[in-house]
Amino acid sequence: MKTLLYGIVVRIVDLFVKADAKHWVFAANYGKTFNEGPRNLMMYVMRHDPTVKCLFVTRNRAVRKELKRQGIPCVMNCSMQAVLAIARAGCVFSSHAAGDIFFAFVKQRRRFFYLMHGQAFKKGLGAIPIAYWRSLQPKHTFWGDFKHLVSDYLVKSGDYNVSEFASATSEFVAQYTRKVFPKQVEIKVLGSPRCDSLFIPEQMENEFFDKFKGKMVVTYMPTHRLYGKGVLAPMLFKDNKTVLDWLRANDVVVLIKQHPNMIPAMTEEISNDVVIDITKAELDLFCTIYHSDVLVSDYSSVWMDYLLLRRPLIHFFYDSNYNEEDEGYFYDLHENPAGHVCDSQEELFEALKRCRENYSSMCPSEETVRKFHKYVDGNSCKRHYEEIIKDC
Repeated sequence: MKTLLYGIVVRIVDLFVKADAKHWVFAANYGKTFNEGPRNLMMYVMRHDPTVKCLFVTRNRAVRKELKRQGIPCVMNCSMQAVLAIARAGCVFSSHAAGDIFFAFVKQRRRFFYLMHGQAFKKGLGAIPIAYWRSLQPKHTFWGDFKHLVSDYLVKSGDYNVSEFASATSEFVAQYTRKVFPKQVEIKVLGSPRCDSLFIPEQMENEFFDKFKGKMVVTYMPTHRLYGKGVLAPMLFKDNKTVLDWLRANDVVVLIKQHPNMIPAMTEEISNDVVIDITKAELDLFCTIYHSDVLVSDYSSVWMDYLLLRRPLIHFFYDSNYNEEDEGYFYDLHENPAGHVCDSQEELFEALKRCRENYSSMCPSEETVRKFHKYVDGNSCKRHYEEIIKDC
């Protein structure tokens, strides 16, 4: 109810307050975190253009407290400060969905920018059948639909459908990005703002990884299944004494980071000295891959981000029905691999042994990196800012 009341206030204030092209508001990850592209672009703009007033909007009090400590402008989404700031916002930036920020309604002179939290590989939002989405939602009722309609009017911000443009990391990726967005949204090859983190070593510092110095760190990051309603990815090499002994003898550690959507499906955490579940450690995604010598993933587009580091990448497909029974993908990595493909834990073990024995031979070629990334320079935020500021 509190959120709806604020929505009524914003709707009224919006009638009297014009959007200001130099007032930019940022939000990320359904209002829960200060990360992804919105964080990086906001910090870039604050460093390089003092004429733009930047503000981060969150619904997480811990984020608000930490940003206040750091001197970074931030307000709680349900507050009068946010009401006035959002009403004046000329540019609104999000990373995941309209739900990143409440009350940023579509209005005259306001521009929206969806800074994608992953590049187009999995079929998402506008690219998969409506029947799939309906199968994941509860049954419709008149009262439920009415409440949803009211909530949308009073709370929902502009979404990816009204984004001024969306960015891809290369022309190869752009052809699939165009399948996700409506025709009116222009696709530009500018790189991914969230990936700029990988080029800022001081931002990647985390003492958690100090314990693994001198070891080869292998990180396993599978994507979710059925948006958290599917089966949890396997715990690699569980009870496999041969593999566990080899990991110990060769100073290799395997970190398991399940997708956040799958946390409710985790009934137990199984870790030992060489295979460690870090899912609930609240580690930043990019900090984790930055400290990984090898990445093992499946249909998660994190592998595309990881290519920027030019380190060994392994595609591990433990199930074969993802394209038919889940989100699906635009192209088959068996046919267009960016790394080494494994379909079983036995094949994965052999690939890890090759990484340990001849690391450089397992690194991606420059041709592969450039297929997915036109730019490998950490300047995606700069390119986005230059595009956006043209019309301010």
